[in-house]
Amino acid sequence: MTVTANNRPLFRMERFTWVLLTIMAGFLVAALFSAFFMQETAQGLSADSYLTDNSPEAVIHNAYIAYRLGDSDRLEAMYTPEAWKELEEEIRNDYNFGNYGGLDHVLGVRMKQVAIDADSATVQITRYQSYQDGFLGMRSVDSQEVEVDLVREANAWKLVDRPPFSW
Repeated sequence: MTVTANNRPLFRMERFTWVLLTIMAGFLVAALFSAFFMQETAQGLSADSYLTDNSPEAVIHNAYIAYRLGDSDRLEAMYTPEAWKELEEEIRNDYNFGNYGGLDHVLGVRMKQVAIDADSATVQITRYQSYQDGFLGMRSVDSQEVEVDLVREANAWKLVDRPPFSW
């Protein structure tokens, strides 16, 4: 610290400067907290592990993981044969199939509501996707509510239409 002729510090931080630095540090801590600790992992859907139970939610979760990893054999097992026959080529040619390393990708899927009626089920989900169209070119996150239909075949739940995380 440099001392002047009056034996007073040349540069002394005023109370205003300390308050400003404290506020900036608070914003930094909040940003780090939101970036690392507030990531949505609703029902484990961001994890790369498959679930073993036989529920409509588990089928959607496992299909999401198989789609992210590009595991077409496992994904095929989660569809009715008729649905897979119609969707196989479309899914395999989808840019995002097994290619979740890019910037434009689905961030996650959250189960919201499940309605089971004998051998059919409808699961309402929210899918989160990021886009490069935010304020000043920053990334933004969009959410979309989607209903997924499943049927029970041979005592196992199967998807009957396009996966909700592939658009």
